[in-house]
Amino acid sequence: MIRSLAVSGIALVTLVGCQGVPPAGSTGASAAANVDALTVSYWGGVWGDAYTEAAFDPFAEASGIDVNTVTGAEGGVTILEGEVEKSEPAYDIIFLSEAEFATATERGLLAEIDQDSISNWDDLYDLAKDPYGISSEVGSYGLMYNEEEVDTPPECWSDLLDPEFEGKFSFAPPNPNGEIFGLVIAALAGGASAEDAQEQAATLGVETAKELDENGATFTDFGQALALIQSGSISVAPIFSQEPNNLASEGLPVKYVLPCEGGFSIRAWMAMPSNLPAERKAAAEKFMDSVVSVESQEQIAAGIFSGPANKQATLSEELDEQISPYGQEEIDQLIQLDWTAVVEQQEQWVDEWNNALGQ
Repeated sequence: MIRSLAVSGIALVTLVGCQGVPPAGSTGASAAANVDALTVSYWGGVWGDAYTEAAFDPFAEASGIDVNTVTGAEGGVTILEGEVEKSEPAYDIIFLSEAEFATATERGLLAEIDQDSISNWDDLYDLAKDPYGISSEVGSYGLMYNEEEVDTPPECWSDLLDPEFEGKFSFAPPNPNGEIFGLVIAALAGGASAEDAQEQAATLGVETAKELDENGATFTDFGQALALIQSGSISVAPIFSQEPNNLASEGLPVKYVLPCEGGFSIRAWMAMPSNLPAERKAAAEKFMDSVVSVESQEQIAAGIFSGPANKQATLSEELDEQISPYGQEEIDQLIQLDWTAVVEQQEQWVDEWNNALGQ
């Protein structure tokens, strides 16, 4: 049974027991046997609805576990910093963004995963697993374009400098609230390699951003970019891979492409507080394992158009065309930023942007 509650702006899922616990007598089952509840901080909205239907409801039905969900907005790192100071944390699993996961790992806030407790571990893509976390999906950040407004579809980040897109391109300035790809994209467009683009964001990236500015790029945030492409004011925009599918379902003739230099990997990390008691930790690991099972992964992908983290998940031909990345070939096209460095560099990127473009 799933019940929704609202508690201090935090999204929670409370679980009693766990799905897929090993047979009695095994280490994992013994450790988790006395667990009455697990609390999982996760995101709500459309994302939360999809996870509830694809993973949490089936988990509850199969295991007889009650699931309590609470939707809110408090950041994962903030939650963890409070939790590790307690004698026993209130949370068992916390979903974290890329930057949050890097920060939490760097600060020693997370418990190490017992990989032997994750039956799907070997079936996960390498970029979806870490000693301190498991990603429940793999998305990407690439380019969206309007088929009816573009004569030659963009294939690379460098195509953004093509005269065809002058005045028809949206670009997100760097800011500490999450718009962090802009100057790295600009560096790629200016000729940086995927390996060097992050380091060149504050130099080549800024110079290329100036050129894009001169070419009439619209500097705006992600939400406004969606509105501009819907209104026809722009025809090309960097975007999260799921959004073109949402817009296409509304009748907009848009397509998504992973640029030739590489798109950026976007993951949703599941992690545990470093001071989580052993019994709850064992149960939490079994819950994470169930979320990355083949069945749940296939249903999550269908629900929010995100790439499965489990290599064994199989998508229909229609979903294959809609979801990026899907499969090892597309996974290999993704650029993985050094997120610890991103957190350290964001303030510099904002300063360099403001100094160069007077924003």
